[in-house]
Amino acid sequence: IIAERYMENLEKGFAPKKAAFEASRDLMLPVTGTVLTTVFAFAPMVLIDSEVSAIFYGIPVVVITSLVMSWLESFFILPNHLFHFIKKTPEKGKASGTWFVKLKEAYRSTLTVILKFRYVAIVGLFIFMGVSGWVAKNKVQQNFRNFGGNTERISVRIQLKESASLKQTETELIPLEKHLMALPKDKFSAVMTHVGKYWSMGRMFEGYRYAKIDLNISEDVSHPGTLKKEFTKKLKEEMKQFQKGNIEKVMVGFEMNDQDELKKDMVTINVTGHEEVDYLGLKGAMQKEIDDNKMGLEIVKDNKEFDEKWIFSPNHTMLAQHQMSQGQLTQQLRSFFVPHELMQVRLGGEAKWVYTQVERPKAINKGELNQMSVLNQRGLSVPLKKLGSWYKTKQLSRITHKDGKRTFSFDLSFDPDKDMNINKAKEQAALIVGTLAKAYPTFDVELKDSDRAEANSRSWAGRVALLCIILVMFTLALILGSVSLPFIVGLPIPFGLMGIVWALYLHDLPMGMMSLIGLIGTVGVSVNDSLIMVDQIMKRGRESGFLTRDNIIDGATSRLRAIILTSVTTLGGVFPMAYGIGGESAFTQPLAFSLGWGLFFSTFLTLFALPAFIEIRRDFGRWFNALYNKVTGKNRKSGAVRSSKKEDINMPDDFIEDQSASTINPVR
Repeated sequence: IIAERYMENLEKGFAPKKAAFEASRDLMLPVTGTVLTTVFAFAPMVLIDSEVSAIFYGIPVVVITSLVMSWLESFFILPNHLFHFIKKTPEKGKASGTWFVKLKEAYRSTLTVILKFRYVAIVGLFIFMGVSGWVAKNKVQQNFRNFGGNTERISVRIQLKESASLKQTETELIPLEKHLMALPKDKFSAVMTHVGKYWSMGRMFEGYRYAKIDLNISEDVSHPGTLKKEFTKKLKEEMKQFQKGNIEKVMVGFEMNDQDELKKDMVTINVTGHEEVDYLGLKGAMQKEIDDNKMGLEIVKDNKEFDEKWIFSPNHTMLAQHQMSQGQLTQQLRSFFVPHELMQVRLGGEAKWVYTQVERPKAINKGELNQMSVLNQRGLSVPLKKLGSWYKTKQLSRITHKDGKRTFSFDLSFDPDKDMNINKAKEQAALIVGTLAKAYPTFDVELKDSDRAEANSRSWAGRVALLCIILVMFTLALILGSVSLPFIVGLPIPFGLMGIVWALYLHDLPMGMMSLIGLIGTVGVSVNDSLIMVDQIMKRGRESGFLTRDNIIDGATSRLRAIILTSVTTLGGVFPMAYGIGGESAFTQPLAFSLGWGLFFSTFLTLFALPAFIEIRRDFGRWFNALYNKVTGKNRKSGAVRSSKKEDINMPDDFIEDQSASTINPVR
């Protein structure tokens, strides 16, 4: 920015020494402001304490340190270099025909048209912003948990209808394994089969009929993310041919090492009540609501949800006849199923307890139970079948209590490939919560995030973004000495976010931690551009005594080269990382896309929308002036009209841009 102003001063005919001095002096305040806004944009990542802030601590430290050193170099070293190495003023004739001069004239002409139809342009911009908000809410996935590395493998989970042994499961998987092992060896380094269990949606599925096959992506693959997307989609189609016979379900997905147990793509409904909660009734009501409204949600099944239990129902008359109490019966029955503490011995210097238990098969039937006998008070053996009867039932495997109340959690999953994301899932789950609350008024029903760690990360990201914007706006208010101008200078922030949303959506990337850091970087760079432009426009207004449309166009045009240089150099730095030129950038790819496309959008907004907003602000000043004159009957003016254009009517004193002491006083 300073070097560009130096060249501009040389083109005006300044001597090299004076050009360097004036460039540094004129830009001291705005450039310091740009540094401070970027510093305060990254500072919340350190200020808001969290486990996540510890992970990203190095980023703000490096950025802030670099900015401080850059500021020192720009004002105390760079001017000296410019003065010594570029002493000759460019010849006027050579610059007039360059491509940049033509670009400048084209920009001036386009900006003139936009300012003329400024309200149409701004309305269109807000409509586009609304569409972008809808896309962000309904189309962009969110992942605030995985910020440690790229996907390392593709996972194929298999569920059989039935299997009597691990050997049978292995035999059933042979055709599927052969198909997967035929995949290109240069793409996948290993195919590993795990029989007997797998993690899915935060639950462990165990048993002979469960298996998982992992396809490890080769380390030689330069773009593993692209490979993952390509083969995941391909395998989902190919696996359909194997989903027949005894193979009940085949699921294809991708995962990180040690990350497959997370509750990904799920929301949770908690139900709490003092009285006994009707678990099956609640579950049935939820399923009915999902089916009736054709929701994209599915109640996650838990193979350990219920336990089969044998219950003994005693005949109290027969107990009395055999002189046995219910407590004595319970104690003896317990010894059949619970290890009995026998004695304590010492082995290797440590105390060890020895237990005894009746040896029997794991699965016991009713006939074996009826053959059991207990002893009455006289030591006589009494068959259990004479004292009552056995019956088999299903009971919940676990019941949780919180604050003295019984509570249950229902996990609802959604498929991100079927046009669903966490926001839409929460909207649909909220409808279920409303239905359950009406059907069960004595219960407390609430919607929660399934993955608490990700919810905490998302909350931290939201607080960081909010504090970032507040600090940036406060800094702008101090630098500009205005309450309204910071909102104009800060306009590239929400509109730059539009670029981030569309970049993530079109490139099928999730909104997450790295996207947030890209947003913060966009805030810093885009505010820099807009601050320099607004400073120049306001300076033109102070020089002429009041702000005119010509001042706005001239001030914006004079900053065209600096803004293009700032944006192009930044885009040139991040786009190769975003598009994997030379190799995929792994988990930093969303950061590069966010920063690159966010800055790309915000640059256009700075060049075209920001001058339009300043012109609209000038309109409000004229309307305020007219209203003041009408109400008070006084003729309030800001200065003599210096333009024949109708649009250049003067502004009231309050709207001359909170000028510094150098502001030219208007003639009354």
